Amino acid sequence: MQLGWATEYCPFCGKPKPAVDAPTPVSPKPESTPTPPRQEQHPPQPRPVPAPIPPTSAVKLTRGGNISLSKHSPNLSRILVGLGWKVLAKPANDFELEASVFMTAENGKVRGDEDFIFYNQLKSSCGSVELIEDSKAWAKEGYAKVIKVNLSKMPSVIQRLSVSVTIYEAEARRQNFGQVKGAYIRIVAEETGVEIARFDLSDNNGTETAMIFGEIYRRGAEWKFKAVGQGYVGGLETLCHEFGVNVD
Repeated sequence: MQLGWATEYCPFCGKPKPAVDAPTPVSPKPESTPTPPRQEQHPPQPRPVPAPIPPTSAVKLTRGGNISLSKHSPNLSRILVGLGWKVLAKPANDFELEASVFMTAENGKVRGDEDFIFYNQLKSSCGSVELIEDSKAWAKEGYAKVIKVNLSKMPSVIQRLSVSVTIYEAEARRQNFGQVKGAYIRIVAEETGVEIARFDLSDNNGTETAMIFGEIYRRGAEWKFKAVGQGYVGGLETLCHEFGVNVD
């Protein structure tokens, strides 16, 4: 018995009809996958720059305390010394306080009058120390007097800068530091404006008419600052004798 497709015959001529192949099944057309939209290309964003670290607050010193300026600010070259106070006497404009700097050698004395910076000699011959009488540029900081110090110009023989304030004609006017309150000294890095150290002097002063506020001095390869707050009777003349300035 043969299996296969049944043969069909033409009803007119009786001849067999040609075989017709079975239709080939058509597979369904697969659904097309939608093309995702193109994403916009953005230029690479720069990496965020970290915020600068704010400077640490100034070191607040007590009398006799000191700080290494070189260790605090290794690249320190120029310093601003800000001085301030409040006069209680009335009228306050009759009260004249004058700043001065004694540039001393190893023996604690000046080499000559050129190392004595005051209202009649505002700048040292080497240009390393300058007294700014008109301190209006620093009015917002409240400084009454400003001293500029350039450590890179300091002669190697100079070991210490003694920053002092005296009362002009104190004896004739019967004035003293007992009538002055809130006196202070600030050490500021001139390049950055960052305050490095501060010293608030005691208000418990009596008959003193001269006061050493602080000292900037060498210790080996370092520069340091010391809070002094030492008072003297006799005004500027007493300090001149102390540091070897000829006042004759």
